[in-house]
Amino acid sequence: MRRFLTRLFIAGFGFALVGSCLPGSNVPVQTSGEPIVCITFDDAHPTVWTVAFPCMRSVDTNFRATHFCPMIFMDTNVNGTGVTLAHLKVMEAAGWETAGHTWHHPDLSALTPDSAEEEITSCYNYLVRNGLHHASFAYPMGNYNAAIQAQVAKLFPNIRTAHDYLYTDGVNRKDLGYFAVKGTHTTADIIDRVERARAVGSPLVIIGFHAVLTDSAPAISTYYSRESILRGFLQYLKQQQLPVMTIDSAMRVL
Repeated sequence: MRRFLTRLFIAGFGFALVGSCLPGSNVPVQTSGEPIVCITFDDAHPTVWTVAFPCMRSVDTNFRATHFCPMIFMDTNVNGTGVTLAHLKVMEAAGWETAGHTWHHPDLSALTPDSAEEEITSCYNYLVRNGLHHASFAYPMGNYNAAIQAQVAKLFPNIRTAHDYLYTDGVNRKDLGYFAVKGTHTTADIIDRVERARAVGSPLVIIGFHAVLTDSAPAISTYYSRESILRGFLQYLKQQQLPVMTIDSAMRVL
């Protein structure tokens, strides 16, 4: 049924599914029957600034996203000229949230406690020092353990993992999950993930992008999507009138 409705939307038909939210054991869930949609971008890839940001603004200026930035990737990204501090401030002025993703993007679980703490703390201090948001954090590569989780939680109230949760038992802001968009995913695949959340009454769905390439750009080895796929997804969100906000804003609502 979800796939059928998704195909109808892409073909130009409108529809609405309203599911009842289930009670939560952590953060109380919303009662509107619709999930909050959080869109995230990881790794300060230059296309976050050159493609994703203008794409979101062109569909709806009220759409905001959370951008997880490893500081080493800024200015000169491993994939080219990267996102700069000036870019981050423009995006924040438009309502976006800058979030922590360590300094060097290491596997935190493989580091010594002191090295892991330095990665986490230096990233947090950079955000604070430059007047940026500093409430959310994502583990690089999704790798962590109990000690890392405790270190991050000392500084960041919202923590995103690499798991994908439906949140039918409530939302734990220290253990958020997301649907990671890959190069093989279509607009229909991403819409289907949101429809799955709506069908079971989930209060939250987090959709995560990394690089967003123009449709004519060559594929890259890391996680990526295409501008037309992001735009199609955003148009669906707008047509369905689903709430789209940053992770920190969502945590304040839920």
